[in-house]
Amino acid sequence: MKNGGGDNGIASSSRQRLLFLACFLFVISFVTMTRVLNLIKIIKTSTVNLSSHIQEPSHPPSSSSPLVSNKTSVLFVKFHKVAGTTVSMHLDEIMEDNHQLQHTCTDHRCSLKVAEKMRNFINNKGINKTVIRRQFYDLLVGAKNTYKKIWLPKDSSLKVFTILRDPSERLRSQYYFQRRADGFCLRKHGKKCAAAQLTFMEWMTYEKDERDLKKAGSLELSACCEYVEILGGGDVQIALTVISYLFDVVGVTEHLDRSLSEMTRVVSGSDGTNFTVKYHIWNNSANKNSWTVEEKAMADSLTQKDRIIYEEALRRASANWLLG
Repeated sequence: MKNGGGDNGIASSSRQRLLFLACFLFVISFVTMTRVLNLIKIIKTSTVNLSSHIQEPSHPPSSSSPLVSNKTSVLFVKFHKVAGTTVSMHLDEIMEDNHQLQHTCTDHRCSLKVAEKMRNFINNKGINKTVIRRQFYDLLVGAKNTYKKIWLPKDSSLKVFTILRDPSERLRSQYYFQRRADGFCLRKHGKKCAAAQLTFMEWMTYEKDERDLKKAGSLELSACCEYVEILGGGDVQIALTVISYLFDVVGVTEHLDRSLSEMTRVVSGSDGTNFTVKYHIWNNSANKNSWTVEEKAMADSLTQKDRIIYEEALRRASANWLLG
């Protein structure tokens, strides 16, 4: 009997220890679970509070120039007979080196259409000159343009260039270029190509007659007056405003190396101090006769509006980078 009682005491003691252990584990589990639930609640609350303060901007910040990103777009307004092919090849090479050749508008077909948008934009009374570049950029991005989606991606850094040549020299160059046997004028018009049938003086003063000659300098605005027509629609003041506000660099053909150096600096940020021209496109100087006094006077008369724009570009270049 005593042994049975001892066994019962041991069993009772064991049950008490097991019950205590179970209670202890329950308490530990409860406390741990409570802490975990509280932690989850805190995390959820913090996430909600944080997300309420993070908002995507509804509009890009306003600035005087397009947004700077890892994309750069280049617009080069390419006039005729100004060494434009040399410049466009150089700019295309820079962009190709940066794997962004598709973001260029540097040929006649693309760039001259965009340049016409410049003059229309400047005529808009709603423009704000403190943010004029940004407004022009937004106009181009929003415009319906076959080329726009290719060369001007949204939120790119837009660099705008052109180069101008002495207008009388450009006019003379146009004449001799059209006389080339393999040139566009002779291929298209044959014996009706005015430059092939007339002297330079005759070409500049030709009036329509029974011969019905084509592309005479006296008849083609692209020969005598391309700067003022493209940039100003014939209005000198509009053209001057365009080159003052919408271009990063207006180069000068007579200072080609220095012009390309400045364009290089603007588009890539590199120092172009020791820059030299890599491409020299066909030079026809050897085939040109020297100016006569009469020819020069007539050429200056025909190109007087373009000369105002050219001389302003030369003045601005001299003041900002040409003589630096």
